[in-house]
Formats: sequence, structure tokens, C-alpha cells
Amino acid sequence: SAVDVAKADVKTAEAILQQAQVQLNYTEVRSPISGVVSRELVSEGSLVSGPEVLLTYVTQLDPMYVRFSVAERDQLRLRAEAQSGKVDLPKQWQVKVLLANGDVYDQTGIVDFSDVRINTQTGTSEMKAEIANPDALLRPGQFVRIQLEGAVRHNAIVVPQKAVLDGGTGKFVYVMADGEHGGKVAMPAPVEVGEWVKLNGENGWVIKSGLKDGDVVIVEGMARIFFPGMPVQLAQESATKG
Repeated sequence: SAVDVAKADVKTAEAILQQAQVQLNYTEVRSPISGVVSRELVSEGSLVSGPEVLLTYVTQLDPMYVRFSVAERDQLRLRAEAQSGKVDLPKQWQVKVLLANGDVYDQTGIVDFSDVRINTQTGTSEMKAEIANPDALLRPGQFVRIQLEGAVRHNAIVVPQKAVLDGGTGKFVYVMADGEHGGKVAMPAPVEVGEWVKLNGENGWVIKSGLKDGDVVIVEGMARIFFPGMPVQLAQESATKG
């Protein structure tokens, strides 16, 4: 009988200990994520009345999530070009981040969420990308620019951005053509432009229509072309003859 009473006392003591441990755990606030803690919003020693009191912010820095919007017009255009076979769209978009100073962040992310809804106020749909941030160079609240990569445009023609000019009826480039009296002349060619891309480290413009394979586009000295049909000469030819 004394043994049974002692065992019951042990179980009672274990229950009291377990309840005390639960009460002790209530004194700790555990973060559901790993990250960097911001400044305290409640000073040490203050009474915290309940879970509705905000103590601080915990920010996850690796990986980071970038939210951005894509215009419905651009989505419809890409979809139409994909259906016509002009563009192959990727199964998963790759993301490059451009910082406020223009530098390209050295980590590439992936798009892991694309909202099916269109915002009625902005005409855009939201997308989210996940990107590694091992050195904490990206910070919450930063404004960045996003480049989506992965689509392939077939038989694309790209010219330097400086070669594309604005006219009264739209954009055009100067191409070299045969003159009526011999020699080469500069003639304007109306073009339809597409996306901006990188061409040999410089900004280039995709030409969707208006140029064909073999056209020679003038990219330097446009300021000296005072009228269509003005005689022009290739720079390397001038250097050779000089």
C-alpha cells in the first residue's frame, strides 16, 4: 500500500512538473522563421498583455521574395506570339534583379507564383520570384527592377538602341541603299520594335518588322544625315582609303 501511494505521489509530482514547464514555455516568444531581428518595440520589463502586442520584427533574408506585376497587354502579346510560333515561352521564368544603381545582382531567381487574377485598377497580375541572398545584399523594402528571362524569339533581328530614331509617324532606322547615281545613300526604314535586350554588353532593340536579313543599319553619324538619300560611306572604307 505504501508503495502504491508513493507511485501515485510520483505521478502527481510529474504532472505538477509538466504543468510548470508549460507555464515556463509561455514566458518565451519563439520566432516561426529564422532571420534578423529588428529593434525592440516593447522595452524589457514591460508587461505584455497578450499576443496582439507586437514585440519586434523578424526578417528572413535568405532566400528573399520579390513581388512584381506584369501588364495584361504584355501577357496577351507574348501569348499570341507563342501561339503563332514566333516565341517559345519557358516552363519556369528565370529572374534577374537590377538594383537602384543599375547594377545586376549576381544571383538568379525563379518565378514560383503567378496570380491568375487581373487587378482591375492597374490592369496587371502579380508574380513572385524567389532569389538567394547569402550575403544579405538585398534588404526588405528595396525597390528593384526585374528582368524575366527564358523566352526564345526565333530569327530575331537586334540593333543598338541608338540606331532607332523617332519620327512623326513612328520609329525608324537608317539603312544603306544603292543610290541612283552610284554609291551608297541613307534611306529611312520604318520599323516595329519589341523588347530591349543586351547585345554585346550594350542595350539593343528587337526589331519585329521593317528589316530583313542583309540590311546594313547605320548606327553612327545619324546627326550628319540631314535628309533621306544623303550619300554615306562605311567607316572602314573611309579609313582604308585614307
